[in-house]
Amino acid sequence: MIATRNIALAAIVALGAATSLSSPTFAAHNNNSSEVGGRMENQRDRIEQGYENGSLTRDEACRLMSQEKDLHKQRQHMAKNGMNDNERERMNRELNRESERIHADRTNDRDTDHKGRNIKHLDC
Repeated sequence: MIATRNIALAAIVALGAATSLSSPTFAAHNNNSSEVGGRMENQRDRIEQGYENGSLTRDEACRLMSQEKDLHKQRQHMAKNGMNDNERERMNRELNRESERIHADRTNDRDTDHKGRNIKHLDC
């Protein structure tokens, strides 16, 4: 009798967890978080590629990496309690500005002759 009750209780808990994880609110929060995270990863890749192919100077790459670290810290802070729509919009605006800075620095004719550099060797 006790074993049957425990199995029934476990089934109810599992069903409740599955229902909450598939709810639109959970899905929206997860998609919002992954959208921002994906953009941040993409921008970091663009900085790395720009440094490695010589279209970013050392100073430009260091400045952009520092700004990316600041955005990452802001995202972590916002995500502690779940990122609401206003915070997500603010983070997307900041990511848009950062994307524009990356593009401007990669196309500003301050190329270096050091193509083939590795971002791992960048010491800011």
